[in-house]
Amino acid sequence: KACVEMAKVKTGALIVVEQDLSLAEYERTGIEVDAVVTNQLLINIFEENTPLHDGAVIIKGNRIVSATSYLPLSSSRLDKNLGTRHRAGMGISEETDALTLIVSEETGFISYTYKGQLWNKVTPEELRGALIRLQNKLSEEEVKNRNNARSAFRSIGGLGWQALRRSRSGSGTSGAGKPSEPSGDAPGPPETSKEPVSTGEEGGAHD
Repeated sequence: KACVEMAKVKTGALIVVEQDLSLAEYERTGIEVDAVVTNQLLINIFEENTPLHDGAVIIKGNRIVSATSYLPLSSSRLDKNLGTRHRAGMGISEETDALTLIVSEETGFISYTYKGQLWNKVTPEELRGALIRLQNKLSEEEVKNRNNARSAFRSIGGLGWQALRRSRSGSGTSGAGKPSEPSGDAPGPPETSKEPVSTGEEGGAHD
């Protein structure tokens, strides 16, 4: 959401999302932030002429850990219309498994890089899909289905325990909660058991 809002007004942004490989050495080149990720905070950080807008923001888990961090620049051949942010995004993707989001200050286009590949001019839907897929996260529909399944399981489990309590109550206790005298044939209590698409010939970029 932050990328989409910044793209509308051509606010440049460079956001690096840490995955399995640590980005600690790049965090140290910037200013420590340590704040929960929100779209408002990201937009505010990259606002032009503010102290933290230059350089990259690094995200670890659900927290922004640093801003104004410097990234290695890629030596790959990129489209001449792509600037330093894209070269930095490619550079970090060639050295780590980080997912990097880029908003162009010149064009307002959104791009992302991952493992040496660049996807340029992506739509908000494509960006959301990449964030879900490349971080092995669940989509909104999958989260909804999982929550519904859990609710159904809890409901079924609750009904099972209620039935078990009724069965035990009816077979071995009186209304006062004390054991009643079993009849001769009365049964005992029931037994229970416990893919990236290539984006061009020059470094994976395309117009």
